[in-house]
Amino acid sequence: MRHTGRSPLAAHIVAALLVAGLATAAFAGGPIYTYDYENRIPYAWNMSSWPNGQVPVYSDLGTLGVLSNQRATHMVSYAIGQ
Repeated sequence: MRHTGRSPLAAHIVAALLVAGLATAAFAGGPIYTYDYENRIPYAWNMSSWPNGQVPVYSDLGTLGVLSNQRATHMVSYAIGQ
């Protein structure tokens, strides 16, 4: 049998870290509650709770990667308007 230079303890530690990393990734994602199973209807956004039925959107003051703030704000405004 070939000796790889790793101890069994190191292999167990690597395996434990891998399992812990995969378990952490399982918590990522979207909202947990999207459907009311008791009443059999999906949850929806209630636009009547916002003034004039519009949700206010505020952009950051900085840049967005290589885009200037003005260009990024314009792109976000255009995307919201679609």
